[in-house]
Amino acid sequence: MNLADFQAQWLDLLMAVQENPPGQAFVFDAQTTIFGDISEAKITAIAQMVEQGKVSVLCGALPKNLTSLLPSVMQTALAQRYTRAFPQSTVIPASQGVKDWLLWLIGQKEVQQIPFAQAILAYELAVLRLCFHQLPRMPVLRHKKLAPWASLCVSTPYLNDILNAIKQDQPLPEANVLEANRRQGWLLYRCPNNEIKHISIHWGVYEILELLEGEHSWVYYLEQVCKRYPDLLPQQEMLGQWLTWLEEKNLLSYY
Repeated sequence: MNLADFQAQWLDLLMAVQENPPGQAFVFDAQTTIFGDISEAKITAIAQMVEQGKVSVLCGALPKNLTSLLPSVMQTALAQRYTRAFPQSTVIPASQGVKDWLLWLIGQKEVQQIPFAQAILAYELAVLRLCFHQLPRMPVLRHKKLAPWASLCVSTPYLNDILNAIKQDQPLPEANVLEANRRQGWLLYRCPNNEIKHISIHWGVYEILELLEGEHSWVYYLEQVCKRYPDLLPQQEMLGQWLTWLEEKNLLSYY
């Protein structure tokens, strides 16, 4: 047997121990001559090794802002549960699996009970959507929409305080879960130097930015949103100034 065949059979074995529930007999392919006679004890040890490795990788993929909120024991328990629920999952490279991992965490009760955890997860998911800042190039759309290096998220009004507290290793603002889950629209963007910034935005601006798709200008959607929400009509000029500022900051683009 050559090295390639050996590696292929070893990978098959690792996948098998992840996909078979504990105590279930393993059925190997007839061509698997090297690993077919491994004892149940060794199979169990391999399964534990594989699970521990995946748990370690999943915990390591959690953003620092989130690990500051979730106790390490909870991180391990959640990663173990995720590994067993989704044996095929991976977070290497990060673009392939971190989003699914974070989306799954949002639905877990113990995470929902931690103040600001939902808000930080929303923020980190928005960060994942940010592309690197690109140099100007030929337009591909008729009108501008939100640039690839910018994204929207709904998080807590306390987001600035939380991120600053985590960065400076200080206590988080005191708030119960209900108060921590109050909603505020935020715009995140990646600067040319790769720094990530965020600003809170008016909910009317948030509505307009979500509608931009390149077929109509923001002026068109400003009018449509103000018609849909008459309370915004007195603020139409202010909303227009917001969108003009975003355009000047290169946060709206033709691609």
